[in-house]
Amino acid sequence: KSRGIKRARARRDANRERQDIVTLVKRQLTREISEGRFTANGEAVKREVERRVKERMILSRNRNYSRLATASP
Repeated sequence: KSRGIKRARARRDANRERQDIVTLVKRQLTREISEGRFTANGEAVKREVERRVKERMILSRNRNYSRLATASP
């Protein structure tokens, strides 16, 4: 199920700029912190924002949704 959600989100992200995606991810993370689903400290939040933005950029820019696309050396 989460894969389908990611793919649907990627389709919506296709025409967004990176900065727009960063803003959306920060908003999403803020909501998760307030609901207690993400334990916050500054460094962890920065790393999580970068990770999520990177993942969403890869998914939204590629036509290939395989696991190989997300592997980084």
